[in-house]
Amino acid sequence: MSRTPGEHSNSVPDLTSENITRRKRGYNDDLTEALDQFSYKMIEKWNELKLEFTQEISEIKDSLKNLNETTNELKSEINHIREEYTRMQKTVQNLDIQQNDTQKEVMSLQKSMQYHSDEQDDLKKKTELHAKNIQIISTQLEDVRCQNNKLKSELNEREQRDRLLNIEIVGVPELKDEDLSGIILQLGKRTSLDIKIEDIVRVNRVTPISKQDGRPKHIVAKLSTRQLKDNLISQTRKCRVTTSDLNIPGKVSPVFVNEHLTVSNKSLLKKTKEAAKLKEYQYTWIKNCRIFVRKAATLPAIPIKEEEDLRKIV
Repeated sequence: MSRTPGEHSNSVPDLTSENITRRKRGYNDDLTEALDQFSYKMIEKWNELKLEFTQEISEIKDSLKNLNETTNELKSEINHIREEYTRMQKTVQNLDIQQNDTQKEVMSLQKSMQYHSDEQDDLKKKTELHAKNIQIISTQLEDVRCQNNKLKSELNEREQRDRLLNIEIVGVPELKDEDLSGIILQLGKRTSLDIKIEDIVRVNRVTPISKQDGRPKHIVAKLSTRQLKDNLISQTRKCRVTTSDLNIPGKVSPVFVNEHLTVSNKSLLKKTKEAAKLKEYQYTWIKNCRIFVRKAATLPAIPIKEEEDLRKIV
């Protein structure tokens, strides 16, 4: 079935210029809108990127700033280390110098010690030699001491033998123009002994070793026999003679007649009495110019000839 031209006019597009322009404008608007949207999105994206970039730049700047600070600190630390290193180098140099000086001092000290050691060895040898010499001299001195003691003992015995006939009268006052022989004769009368003038070999006063003010000099008389001397000493001890018995004026005082001991024996007698008193010995006496001690009447007598014998008094 054929169509009429009127029927076909509804389906044919409108190709007029107005329609074509309207279509073009619609397409352009869509494109523009799309481009605007794209641009907007690009701007937004760019702004986001810019913001992110700015933040990153800021962070990088902060990092760089921190890095710079760290770098500066490191530089300062490195400078400090360098200074310390320089000081350490100087210190090491000083230590080297000191070590060299110390080594020199040590070497000098070693030499000095060696020198003193050699001196000490020499001194030791000399000391040993001196010790030997001293030992020899000590032995010689001991021999001399023994010989001297022996000589002194022999001399003392000789002096004491020369005094075997002597008596020593103690306590008789000194008078002007005194008759010493008459005093001896008067002692004989007091003790009932027949003493003649010819029995008196000699008589004189002597100054005691320990002179004391107010005490008279002792009278020393040598008699003709030993028996007469012993009897006179024994009797005067029994009679207890005083100055009035000898017709001596003045205050009455005791008179003692003793053995005429040597200086050495008098000193030994004094020490013997002290030792005997300390050890409570009852008896100390002299017979024939010899010293004896006895602790009790029933015990034997101990002769004391020299100081070594005092050890027997125990």
